[in-house]
Amino acid sequence: MPVCRSSFEFRSAKMAAANPGGSPIMQDEIIRSARHLLQLLTSSNQTPAVAAAMNQNTREQSQGGQGTSLVNPERPSLQQEMTRSFPGIFSRGKGKRRFPAKSLVPAKKPKPLEVVFYLLPKQMEKTPTEHEKYIHTQAGMGQRTAHLDESTTHEELRDALNDLFPKLKEVTGGWLLFKPGGGWGTRKLSLVPPADIGYTGTILKAASRGGWLTVLDSSKAIYECAKNALDMHEMESPLRLTMDIRQSVADQDMALISFYKRPNVEWARPLECRLEGDTAIGQGVIRFFLSTCMEKLMSGFCINFANSNVTPLFEGEPGHYIPSAAHFLVESDMFLMAGRMVGHSFLHGGPCLSGLSPAVVHVLLGGSPETATVTPEDCPDLDLRGTIQLLEGQSKLSDEERKRVQDLAYAWDLPPLDREQQEMAV
Repeated sequence: MPVCRSSFEFRSAKMAAANPGGSPIMQDEIIRSARHLLQLLTSSNQTPAVAAAMNQNTREQSQGGQGTSLVNPERPSLQQEMTRSFPGIFSRGKGKRRFPAKSLVPAKKPKPLEVVFYLLPKQMEKTPTEHEKYIHTQAGMGQRTAHLDESTTHEELRDALNDLFPKLKEVTGGWLLFKPGGGWGTRKLSLVPPADIGYTGTILKAASRGGWLTVLDSSKAIYECAKNALDMHEMESPLRLTMDIRQSVADQDMALISFYKRPNVEWARPLECRLEGDTAIGQGVIRFFLSTCMEKLMSGFCINFANSNVTPLFEGEPGHYIPSAAHFLVESDMFLMAGRMVGHSFLHGGPCLSGLSPAVVHVLLGGSPETATVTPEDCPDLDLRGTIQLLEGQSKLSDEERKRVQDLAYAWDLPPLDREQQEMAV
């Protein structure tokens, strides 16, 4: 390193020339510091002989500059030498460091991915029926849950499936994944296309978007369903719902009805609510609107339908509410409006429509009306309920009671009730 050494000597001489009135001891100290630094930087590339000569030269320089001063024979450590030469950088004094240490950011852990798989004996166009599911389960196939993550490779997925379905090891050839469509019951299956390297955790995550029906936890499935719907339309223009609390209750109800009877609206768009005459803003206003909608569906809207100041959409007692049988409510799309209110409250985390009859819930969830279990409590008319309850028990009907049952049967287009049919009904 002769060039570097000459450079240091030139700079030291230049500093000495720039300060001719300076102390000779200070100039010697500067030269000695530069030579010590050069020695430390070049010690790894020097031979022992060159290093010894440089050390000897340095000791002679020190003794010549300080006369009778004693020199420590021990060689200082690298940290001590750098601290002495550059105290502003390497000293560990109080205060803010000039060059703070780098803080390493820990790598993010892969997000867990819970996927439900169903092994089929052959390629099918639709999901299996309940009877087929039972047969598949008995044969070692059927439904299993795998706990993966987004970084899962095709080989790791294959091993996980082999552990879940030992019969899959006997398959000669490849296999494909299919995704069921939305809804309930038997659904159509669509192919999940693999990548060039096969199926990975990233592909499974993308395929499960919107596939909230594969989540076993009902609370998590509800959250994922609403979140997926809102995420799909989060960049669209918001829906704006405005109501003036200074107006009458009837005008406020009409504002809600007009908003939810709008045609051709994507209800998963962002929602903005505003109360005219009030300074409240934010999520609290949205919750107020959604709570008001659910309360109005149960208690009724202050609109004049059929010469009534309050028009309820549901009748009956709590836990057995059923839709009103009024034809003008159906013809005016009031139940379509009610469904939009319930769906909107579901999407934005509002209250649910509670108190419905289990038979109504069964039909709303896709069940057949013929298989719904109807109880006398589901009849909102107390007189009709009393007539129906006459058929309960083993007591004989009086002539008046039989007449009431016969009149009800005629009104509902049912055959007349004789004594044998009464015993069968009991």
